[in-house]
Amino acid sequence: MQPEREAEISGALGKAFYDIKLYEKAESWYLRKDSIRPLTTELLYLGMAQKFQKKFVEADTTFGKLLVKSPGYEYGWLQRADIQHKMDTTEPKSFSAKPFYDKFIELASAAPSKNKTGLIEAYLFMVVYHAQTGSYDAAKSYCDMVLNIDPEESRALEFSKILNGGTSTKPKNR
Repeated sequence: MQPEREAEISGALGKAFYDIKLYEKAESWYLRKDSIRPLTTELLYLGMAQKFQKKFVEADTTFGKLLVKSPGYEYGWLQRADIQHKMDTTEPKSFSAKPFYDKFIELASAAPSKNKTGLIEAYLFMVVYHAQTGSYDAAKSYCDMVLNIDPEESRALEFSKILNGGTSTKPKNR
């Protein structure tokens, strides 16, 4: 490989393998690129390749690097939250994903239509978090936020029913 083109070629091969869902090979090429200062998009694909292989610790580290380079990147915060959530297998839950969902909500709320799916995911996490920590009013509030985005969201309707003592209430649009 031509040394002056190594970074470019490693990134291109990593993306090519990622696109055909050969995540292990994609990871291998992106890790080569990692030693040559990867671009933000290359960190994204490396982290996603690791996540799809269930290498959550490595993926979390990669998304941490991505967010150092680009701290305002909502999708990076959402992925880091999702990875933390997947790693939180303790009982009771430690809710290690909460600060990452908080940051995602802070950034994504500026463009809710663009971030609809991610906001629903984050708000549903917050419903469960607040319900399990006894903050039922906060849980109801997050449930209402989900239903304001998608009035037919089945999990939010079920949570709303539970939080309201068996009767589901649809929120008033704010």
